[in-house]
Amino acid sequence: SMIAQARNNYPDIDFEVQEATDFTYNQSFDAVFSNATLHWIPEAAKVIACVYAALKPGGRFVAEMGVQGNVDRIINAIRKVLQANGYAGQAARKIWYFPSLGAYTSLLEQAGFRVRYATSFDRETLLEDEENGIADWINMFGAAFLEGIGEQKRKALVLEMQEAMRSSSYRDGRWYADYKRLRFIAVKEALPA
Repeated sequence: SMIAQARNNYPDIDFEVQEATDFTYNQSFDAVFSNATLHWIPEAAKVIACVYAALKPGGRFVAEMGVQGNVDRIINAIRKVLQANGYAGQAARKIWYFPSLGAYTSLLEQAGFRVRYATSFDRETLLEDEENGIADWINMFGAAFLEGIGEQKRKALVLEMQEAMRSSSYRDGRWYADYKRLRFIAVKEALPA
């Protein structure tokens, strides 16, 4: 639906949908940009290889993603509540890939990139819904933890998860998510003249 909207808003630009771990183009690009996507794809080396192949020499790979420790408070609350309610299988699920800065930049370098800039930083984020900010977040981004659980029980579990986070993530009548981010710029080295 996002691609359909982009095509509608920008009819003169080509938009394609391809697998991040297996894409190719008949042309090369000056830059590849990604925001909040790479932490959904655990096959990082495959993504990086595809990006490298898609770039011109001197091309840039610029991205921001979750880094090690991202949303730990939320993940811990989800797992704790699921375990306490007899859903050990769901609690053990791993649905995100949050590497350390060193691990990800090493993968970039192994693929042939020169990392020009890399940083990790805390970015606590205010959630929109004052009453159910964490519950909304869990339903939107953490739904894979709740697969196979009936609707009524699921709703009760999500509210229990949110309540478990009240002391750490709720202040001044607002909910906050404990985002930690990795931001980098990597360059495909230009071929020698």
